[in-house]
Amino acid sequence: PYYVSILAYPETAEKKLFVKALAVRIAKLIKEPGQKPEIVSRLPQKGLVKQSIRYFRNHVWLNSHHYISSENILRIDDSVEAVLAKYRLGNDGKTSGLLLLIEYRDNKLAKEAQDSFLNSYLPKHIDGFYKKDNLWVGCQVNDRRIAIVFKGTDLKTAKKIINGI
Repeated sequence: PYYVSILAYPETAEKKLFVKALAVRIAKLIKEPGQKPEIVSRLPQKGLVKQSIRYFRNHVWLNSHHYISSENILRIDDSVEAVLAKYRLGNDGKTSGLLLLIEYRDNKLAKEAQDSFLNSYLPKHIDGFYKKDNLWVGCQVNDRRIAIVFKGTDLKTAKKIINGI
């Protein structure tokens, strides 16, 4: 029933030790184990970097992990669940992409958020995909969920990450 996130910027060795000690102390205070949010189980397992998983319900958290806009163009609020995770699909161990999965209350809100994202972030997209800063970004909506891949090393990989859901 709890979700705890502790951040310290800029990160230093001293802050890292403090955050770890604080996290251990908080974890000891939580007596009953919680379950992972269901949206986390929707992440494709192939290539998933498990320690990179970030769950949130506020667009500010998205921007703290991967900045997209000062505006809430994806309409993420307390009624929305979101998860962000890195993927490595190649043998070189390098990150192949960053997947953002968002679940809305209904498909109308998901479609509105997708339109807002494409118009604001990818106005020159073709079928929801666009090469930006030498990396691929793609966005697809399915029912009440949006999947967005950032930093795709190539179009094929970006599509593979999104289609893995």
